[in-house]
Amino acid sequence: MFVSHNMIAVENLCTKCILLRKGILQFEGAVDEVLNKYTLLGAGLETSRQVEFTKGIFTITLLDKSGNQNNTLALGTAFSIEFNFKLKAPLIKPNIGIGINNRYGQRVITYHTSYQLKEQVDIVNNTKIVCHVPELILMPGTYFIEVSIFENNNTTIFNQHNLVQFEANVSDYYGTGKLPVPSYQGMVVGKALWQ
Repeated sequence: MFVSHNMIAVENLCTKCILLRKGILQFEGAVDEVLNKYTLLGAGLETSRQVEFTKGIFTITLLDKSGNQNNTLALGTAFSIEFNFKLKAPLIKPNIGIGINNRYGQRVITYHTSYQLKEQVDIVNNTKIVCHVPELILMPGTYFIEVSIFENNNTTIFNQHNLVQFEANVSDYYGTGKLPVPSYQGMVVGKALWQ
């Protein structure tokens, strides 16, 4: 028996698979079939989730370019990840890490305050923090948001996978009428100037 959330390991080591949710059997069958069910269940396609941690509560919300809660984002569009903190005590010099993982649990992109902000400031009660991403560069597919919060620059006080799930949808990213094909063109797209 092998128990894991690592879908690559499950895919490579197993011939049969079961899916449990809160200790209750949801599906049983071939590995590919159960992994597809796992991906669909994921985080329940929630665009927002409230999380309790040692310092209080925060809500994470996925917003589309118009500022609406949305779990379906088109390739090339802007989006935001919003945090609303209700704290029992301030977060001292915190860093927030956002990981976007594919359905196999592989990290595809990281957004992290320690790399992108010059200086950390304490977070007090009723604070909203927003990570604005100017362009979704992920190939079409299902993705999961993982969040880590560190205090005093290094001490991990929170880490959780699969807080929010979203779908990246294909679009005419390059403006050529040709659509990128995820099966053989990688996990991300990027624009380049050709001369």
